[in-house]
Amino acid sequence: MRMHQRWFGAVLALFLAFAPASVHAQERGFEGACAELEGGPVGTPCYVAAQAARSVAPQVALLLTGGNPTIGTASTGGFRLRILPGVSATAKVNLYGARMPDLREVRTSSTDAMSFGQLAFPTVSLSATGTVAVLPGSSIAPTVGGIGAVDLLASATWVPLHALGDEGFHSGSAQVGFGAGARLGILRESFTTPGVALSLMYHRLGTVEWGEACPDGSIAASRRGPGYTLEEGTCFLVDTGSTDPGTLGDFAFDLSGWSSRLAVSRHLRGLGLSAAVGYDRFSSDAEAGARAPGSGEIISTDAFARVRQVEFNEGRWMASVGGSYSVLVTTFAAELGWMQGGDALRGYPASVSDFEPGDGIFFGSLGIRVAL
Repeated sequence: MRMHQRWFGAVLALFLAFAPASVHAQERGFEGACAELEGGPVGTPCYVAAQAARSVAPQVALLLTGGNPTIGTASTGGFRLRILPGVSATAKVNLYGARMPDLREVRTSSTDAMSFGQLAFPTVSLSATGTVAVLPGSSIAPTVGGIGAVDLLASATWVPLHALGDEGFHSGSAQVGFGAGARLGILRESFTTPGVALSLMYHRLGTVEWGEACPDGSIAASRRGPGYTLEEGTCFLVDTGSTDPGTLGDFAFDLSGWSSRLAVSRHLRGLGLSAAVGYDRFSSDAEAGARAPGSGEIISTDAFARVRQVEFNEGRWMASVGGSYSVLVTTFAAELGWMQGGDALRGYPASVSDFEPGDGIFFGSLGIRVAL
């Protein structure tokens, strides 16, 4: 009898492992919710809107972090005259071209095949970072010091996505992010050694919203799944004859997470070179909405769905190089960097979208730093 029970349990486990419905039930977050909509009119837009949320969040996070937090140098502050702590202030502008799936409906006829292009738009942020030395570190030789030095870092960043980026971002989206952390000195820069330091910062930004797939609709059903809440209903669309019929999807997310940077710098006769490598790990509470493509009638009624209460984590590697010029206590610096792309959601319809989630992004920074 026990042998039969074991065989029955093994067969049942094998069946559950390969049954499509069970696989979908095990998927979490956006993937699980959109899998429930597969085969319906909202299935494909759901995956594309969810992919947009997953891909845009790390790009917005890059506006908070950039490359080296103290652009132009990797050296810790130390103490002046062994009494006053070294302090510095950095002002920096980060800029790059962001990318996402194009969720605007551009079909001219209801018989056109569903397709999604790629939407690219410039993004800019302005940040201010302050540092103060709390431990000077130790020296093993007259020109080899700063070992174990500690600086505290704090930053504030203005992210004007609605004003300077794509018009799809809501005016009520969060525009100011904050960061705090510390930098550990490995070597302080001197006549004989480069500056080497490892920094770790925590960043936070409020809710960012893009698009509006269904401004007027009703919810017919709502259910919870593993890591998501799925709402389905009807969207009432009014065709006013405009060439911009709205978006097939929308999304919203907030950001919080940690960024680490290992930086090295060297200066000679006022000219400096620096480089940094790092890893950013951000988490988001997100949602995405999608509707079926409009039927082209004067007044149309279409299905829509919204996925809420999704939590996801996204990790990206980055690297940057920079140059600087120093005059007395002031340094002017520029930086060029690259951030790794991400993975596509399971089920993402790459065949009908020009957006490739795995492509990396180049970014640039210009800054000025004053050290006392």
